[in-house]
Amino acid sequence: MIKKILFVITSDSNMGDLALCQDWIEDLGREHYRFSFAATSSMVAYIDKSDPCFIFQKDYPVKQTILDAVASFTPDAVIFATNAFWNLSGYPGCKFGEFILQPGDVSVPVFSFDPFETGFTHILPQTGEAIPFAAVPDWVYALRYMSVEKATPNALHFYSERIFETSALTDRSTVIKKWNGDPGRKTIFFPMSKDRFYFIREHYPGYFSYLAELFAALPPTEVQVFTIFPEEVPAFHSLPHVIPLSLLPYHDFLSLVSASDLYLTDSFISCIVTAFHLETPALVLINSEESESRAAGSFLANKFFPFWVFPYGMDKICARLEQLFEAEDCYGKVEMLDKEAVIGAMNRLLQTGGVAQQQVEACRKWKQKRREQLPGPHEIMEHILTASNYT
Repeated sequence: MIKKILFVITSDSNMGDLALCQDWIEDLGREHYRFSFAATSSMVAYIDKSDPCFIFQKDYPVKQTILDAVASFTPDAVIFATNAFWNLSGYPGCKFGEFILQPGDVSVPVFSFDPFETGFTHILPQTGEAIPFAAVPDWVYALRYMSVEKATPNALHFYSERIFETSALTDRSTVIKKWNGDPGRKTIFFPMSKDRFYFIREHYPGYFSYLAELFAALPPTEVQVFTIFPEEVPAFHSLPHVIPLSLLPYHDFLSLVSASDLYLTDSFISCIVTAFHLETPALVLINSEESESRAAGSFLANKFFPFWVFPYGMDKICARLEQLFEAEDCYGKVEMLDKEAVIGAMNRLLQTGGVAQQQVEACRKWKQKRREQLPGPHEIMEHILTASNYT
């Protein structure tokens, strides 16, 4: 019997939310399930055309759109892409940090991809604003894909791999050529989300020039850098080995991660997990107290703060997640403001063997542990939909 899943995308710009849904679609399989989405119109272009979409409108309550989708599509389960409405400002009836459904609103199981599992409050370094990240309500199944040990009773930890296995099979040379790169050169992939890009451009305009300095130090005949930004970056115009790309469909994104020699990011909670799955060496550009002496004259002058996610900080949160994820050996970290250290770390990870190979082996062990200890999406859904209790 075909089962039906309604995904609710709680963002109009965070592609990582949609990516989690696509991971599950690949694992559940279209031969056994049908899928639909409640989402903003900006997300529709990246959703399979065979999946019905119920579009959020700015003159209609978000919750009612979800309930309309449930009534029309009659799903067997509803899965939220996050535990909060992150980027739906201007859409009525939803508020960041508050789960929009109440017990009894729908008669089918409700799930939520929960990145942190427990609630916490984050202080935004630039403004001192306290931002509450609410825990998933107890009546909602919290889906976790990284850590093995549970922190809350309602958590369902899973391991998803089918979509990554498919992406890893794509021919590297074909992928690099598709995006106008040179297969003969080492490849760095540096993507950045829309929200972070615009926040950085407003508050830290010198950051992109600093990135250009880092990329300019790489040998252009040997190394190329693919970037994803929502707009062109003028600081990169003089660097022919920096290849700008627009937002990619998810399968193309994964194929490029797989084809790259280094996944470079300034955010630990970006799509770095894709690098773990695809066994691509990864490097996170961070900032800690030890770099305070380097802040003068840099893009962080007068705005120095520790971060593992630039520009939002979250260093302590990410350190905790690294511990929960058991991912410390799967990637490298380097002080962003230490230019020589960054260039050295990139060059070491671009070399065959050595540190890069150590990361690859750590990723394989990380995946194998999860493969052995965690159920897949299909197993979880079958248990929930066929049994009254699942633990």
